[in-house]
Parts: sequence; structure tokens; C-alpha cells
Amino acid sequence: MNRDRIVTGIILIGIGIMFLLANMGLVSWWSFSALFDFWPLILVVVGINIMFKKNTIVSVISWVLFFGVLIGFSFYNFNGDMASGRPGTHNMTIANQTETTEGDVKLVLGGVKMNMSSTENHLFDASYSSREIRTEERHNDNKVIIKVEPKEKNKFIKTNSDSEYFNAKLNKDVVWDIDASIGAVSGELDFGDLSIRNLDLDIGAGNIDLFMGDQYIQSNVEINTGASKLKLYIKEGVGVKIKLAGILSKTNLSDLGWVKEGDYYYSNNYQEAKSQINFDINVGVGKFDIIVR
Repeated sequence: MNRDRIVTGIILIGIGIMFLLANMGLVSWWSFSALFDFWPLILVVVGINIMFKKNTIVSVISWVLFFGVLIGFSFYNFNGDMASGRPGTHNMTIANQTETTEGDVKLVLGGVKMNMSSTENHLFDASYSSREIRTEERHNDNKVIIKVEPKEKNKFIKTNSDSEYFNAKLNKDVVWDIDASIGAVSGELDFGDLSIRNLDLDIGAGNIDLFMGDQYIQSNVEINTGASKLKLYIKEGVGVKIKLAGILSKTNLSDLGWVKEGDYYYSNNYQEAKSQINFDINVGVGKFDIIVR
């Protein structure tokens, strides 16, 4: 048989086995980050193949050993996570502090199922599945600053999976600024009971239900997304201004009977509403709906 075909076949089989194991839940999708740890081994294998170019057996053995090490390392990491209660048991909890009245949350996440809501028990309470996430907490006078981001940027490459999640609850008595950059996401962001001053969502692709309430006088929400399905739930009585851009396959804005002036849509009660939300939404390709409830 042709040597190049054999080697190519082994590489495809090895990659296929890794994807199969991940889909079956036998290893985590995060195991693929091991490629960044073992990239020098790829150079070793390629070097062996160059030195023994005419020896098919050596080439086959080198690639089989490479994928054997990679898969073995994935099993080892995954079993270690399970033995220590991971994945899914990483937590970040910030206790209530009476002097804290403002919060600043910065999120950088890959592909993930995400849910956010309110709480009275803590300032901030989060649980997440990935051990590659680094969290940081700082207090500045009456403000808490929270960062959730990858430990190493070059490792934050993953495939969206039901096994990867990030759930968080924010204190309902604090005024929040939220800046989130997410690769691919599905889930529910229920801010109906929260005082949201500024919300900035940068999403690659996803399916998101966003709930906004009337707890803050004037909220500013900016959403930039590639290919997404976005449902926006607004509490009845809230004044809404929306600037919408992008290529939308479907939107119900024209069915709401709102006033359109230039690039903006205004709810009929915008001027007199006690609580107002200003939206700047850019959807690359996708669907956008507003539900007033």
C-alpha cells in the first residue's frame, strides 16, 4: 500500500477516535487543548517520518504512538477531573458586603451553555465546568470587579457541547455593568430582577433568550453577534429604543406598531416611561424577536 495513504488514514482515524470519545462523554472536549501541550511531539513525529521516509512501519508506529499518548493523556485528565469532582463543580462565590453598591463583570468564554439570573444570597455566585477558566475578584470602594477568562488564550479553543456550561447569579441590590465576549453560546440571560446599567454582549454565534426588567432608570444594551437566534423579553411598561442592523432572516419589529425614526424604533411609551432601555443590536445573519410581557 502507498505509504502516504496509510499515514493519512491513521491521522484521520486518530482524529475520528478523539471526536468519538468526546461525543460519547468518555473524555472532555477540553482534552483537545492537549494538542497545545504536545505540539513539540508533533515535530518529533514529523522528524521521524522524514528520517525514515522509506520505512512505512516506522511511520505507522510513530503516528500510532502519538495518538496513543494524546488519547491516554485525555483519559488521564478526564478521570482525574471526575475523581476530584470535576467537571461541573468549579465555583466562584463572593459574599455579600453592605458597602458594595456597584458591580463590573467581564466574561470571556468559548463555546458554552450559559445561564444567568439574580440572587439575594451573595454578591456573585457562579458554577462552571471548565478547569481552564481563571477567575479574579477585586474590590474598589463601593464597587466589586469580577473577571472570568481563560487561563491561557491559546488553550481556549473548544467545541460547543452540552457538557460545557457557565451558570452565574448576580445580586439584585447591586447596579451591574456586564461585558461578555462569547464564542458560541446557548442559554438564558434572565436580568428581569437586576439593575443593569450597561450590557455589552459580543457573541460569535448562538441561541439566546434575554430578559430585561424595569429595575434601572435607563439601561444601555449593545449586542453584536454573527449568526444567532435572539429573543428579547421586555417587561410591559418599559420604554424601548432600538437601533437594529444586520441581515435578518426574520424579525417581528414591524408587527409591534412602534414608531420608526431613521435607524431607530421607539416603543409608543418611550418618552413617558419611568424605566427606559436603549438597544444597539447588530446581527450578522439570524433571527431577532421582541416579546413584551
